Amino acid sequence: MANLSLSAVSVGVYTALNVSGLTSLVSTRIFDNVPRTPDYPCVAYSVDKVEARGMGTTELPEITIRVSVFSKSATGAEAQAIVAKVEDLLKDAALTVSGYRMAGRLVWRESLPLGATEINGEKVNEWVSQFTGWLEV
Repeated sequence: MANLSLSAVSVGVYTALNVSGLTSLVSTRIFDNVPRTPDYPCVAYSVDKVEARGMGTTELPEITIRVSVFSKSATGAEAQAIVAKVEDLLKDAALTVSGYRMAGRLVWRESLPLGATEINGEKVNEWVSQFTGWLEV
């Protein structure tokens, strides 16, 4: 049985997000790990997995993708526009993940403002979108 590498999922997420519709809003600032001193606005994502197969014998990882948008804009309009584009790109998407195929499409769970947060001493506004998907061998 294969063991899903989260780095393979991360490549699929990055590929889905690194398109002109989003890069026109954040340039190349799409990260799987926020740099110590990023430029803003920027997007950071993380991937997690749990086994969803139940009593079957084949792997069925359930993946959760969390996308954070960080903005220093005084209003929420900039972050909301970026979050809307992230939703457009990932909602109902079929990621390409080496060695796997999507069992269905990504499901959008929620997008919400987390408000003010701090990155390396700088106050920024954060919005988060969360998606769930399932992979099969």
